[in-house]
Amino acid sequence: MFENKNQHLDDREIMRFMIPLDASVFILGVVKNIDYNTKNVEKALYSLPYDRQKEALKYAYNDCINSIIGYRLLEHIIKNSLNIKKIPEFSYTHYGKPYFKIKQGLRKLYFNISHTNGCVVVAVSNSKVGIDVETVKNMDLSIKDMFLSTEEMEKVCSESCNAKSEATRIWTLKESYLKMKGTGLIDDLFNVNTSKLNLNSISVNIQEYWISANILSGNPSCQLFIYEDKEFEKLL
Repeated sequence: MFENKNQHLDDREIMRFMIPLDASVFILGVVKNIDYNTKNVEKALYSLPYDRQKEALKYAYNDCINSIIGYRLLEHIIKNSLNIKKIPEFSYTHYGKPYFKIKQGLRKLYFNISHTNGCVVVAVSNSKVGIDVETVKNMDLSIKDMFLSTEEMEKVCSESCNAKSEATRIWTLKESYLKMKGTGLIDDLFNVNTSKLNLNSISVNIQEYWISANILSGNPSCQLFIYEDKEFEKLL
């Protein structure tokens, strides 16, 4: 079970420790304030495995950089938190969602990556996991009827609530839940009941971003990495 599931974190609140492979694991990594004008995309791209290069090249410039950072952050988490020195090849679920098969300890290691302008997030777990990040300023309240239930709408529209921020938090919770299920976005966002996600979900507010994650099984050992863009570059 996650505690304090709706959190507002200071930049310096960073937890780092080694997690045993046989533990119940949840790791969240964040790279924020990404400067797209300072990147050597060609050099960064060719540091990736070939299949990840192809994946990154599907995107326009900024999202190509986000994809590169996402994989490098995933790689960093696996090597530094789980002591897995060589990143395994991807395996895929029936619906095409990638995961890792690990020989020692964990049978399967699941991950999920999300990005928005200026921020990339990665979730890693030995249980199915989904993550989503959105910028509050990009939330279009004109579409709130499409994804908010009556109960959620009342909360968003209450006088005590920052409507755009709360709508963004709910959106990310629903997206991360559907990504955790891994069946594709077949389910309607409107039909995901966020009040029933409490035990296995967490929402974190960092600057202008809401980050939400859902994990299939509760009570994991949790670890959090938060990096500024330039700080993360120095680690690679």
